[in-house]
Parts: sequence; C-alpha cells; structure tokens
Amino acid sequence: MNNQQGSLLLESMVALAVFSIGLLGLASIQTRVLAAGSSAYYRSIAADIAADLADRIDANRSPFAVPAGSDTTGVPAVAHYDDTALPCTGGSCATASAEAGYATAAVAKADKEEFLKSIKQLPNASSTVARANGRYTVSISWTDNTRWKSGDSGASQATFSVEFPAP
Repeated sequence: MNNQQGSLLLESMVALAVFSIGLLGLASIQTRVLAAGSSAYYRSIAADIAADLADRIDANRSPFAVPAGSDTTGVPAVAHYDDTALPCTGGSCATASAEAGYATAAVAKADKEEFLKSIKQLPNASSTVARANGRYTVSISWTDNTRWKSGDSGASQATFSVEFPAP
C-alpha cells in the first residue's frame, strides 16, 4: 500500500493542467470570434452607408430630365456626386457642378455632407466617389485593428466598394 501514496494528488494535478490548457484554448477561440464579429460589424456599417448614398443619388433626379442627345432643352437629369464635381474637405462640400439644376445641386451637397458625417462611424474612415462611363463607384476605407487572422500583428486597412449605374 505504501507504493500508492500521493498518486491521487498527482492525478488531480495532471487533470487540472489538462483542464487549464483547454480553457486557454477556449479563451483564444472566443477572442478570435469577437474580433471577427467586430470586423463584420464595420463592414455592414460601410455597406449601409454606401447603399444610402446610392439611394440618395438615385432619388435626386429632375422630373424634367432630358434624354442625352435630345434636341430639346431642359433641366439636366442629375447633379454629379463624384469627388471631382463635388469636392469636400473636412466634412463640408463645395457647390455641386454647374451642370446640375439649383435644386438638385443643393440636395447633392447636403447628401454628400451627410455621407461624410456617416462614415465617421468607422475608425479613421476615408471615402472616394467616382463617376465614369455612366456608373458610380463608392469606396469606403477604414482601419480594421482586429487581430483575428493567424499571424496578423496589427491594424490593416479594410475597404468596401460598391458600383451602380448613374441615374
């Protein structure tokens, strides 16, 4: 019987060590899941903001639009929202392009300023709005400092882009 003394204590310590390693693994997985959730949350915010701007652009059309190449004169179809025609700095936008009618230009300015306020929900966000070949491209970039990828040592730049036809 003397050979068995202390074996229960040794078995308990081994079981405790195995249990502790399992809990550390579980904590590591939980941390990665939370980081991935945060990254997905930022991406969904960017998607909502880009979709909102697309809806605003589509809604800001003149009811008296003249088709391209028409002989008649009238009000231009839409104000241009791209960064060249409607430059913005520090959350304030210049007057919209002269091609747009007054009402649509004022709405475009307000819409773009609202868009710039909205992207401030994302960390270190920046955006570009480009118009080419009858299509708009809205890109929103932000700092994604979640370290959920294996071997990732710090923050990275995440970008969400959407392309849609110009009205």
